[in-house]
Amino acid sequence: MNKHTLAGLPLRVGQDLLRIKFPLILTAVYFAAAFLLTGEICPLRILTGFPCPGCGLTRAGVLVLTGHWGSAAQMNLTIFLWIPALICLFLAHYLFPEVQKYAVAFLIVTCILTLTCYTVRMALYFPEPPLTYKDDNFLSVFIGSISR
Repeated sequence: MNKHTLAGLPLRVGQDLLRIKFPLILTAVYFAAAFLLTGEICPLRILTGFPCPGCGLTRAGVLVLTGHWGSAAQMNLTIFLWIPALICLFLAHYLFPEVQKYAVAFLIVTCILTLTCYTVRMALYFPEPPLTYKDDNFLSVFIGSISR
């Protein structure tokens, strides 16, 4: 990394954000519409009622940022892997491209550990919060409406 690379960082990030502006806008529209219509943003939970492997990650991230580490761990323990994984991906993409394969490997390991943690949590704790079942999910409403 040299100072020229660091000086151009805000411009590169801005260009990347402009490049993906439509997917970002569509995602924001989906989140807003889904939350207004269902009170949820998770597509799996809206469709099936079951929590997804990332259940609690957003809340855990907010709790980490506000210094409530224990509560964050209760929401989703893998937040402590996701934060450094995302930081590593950012740094590898913008400042240290020579280590990008290691950052991607870290992301893959984080995904595998998130799925493993989800499986354990579902087996041991479901349906205790935050892993609760949403009764008025799309499939149950749809199946209930066609079975009448």
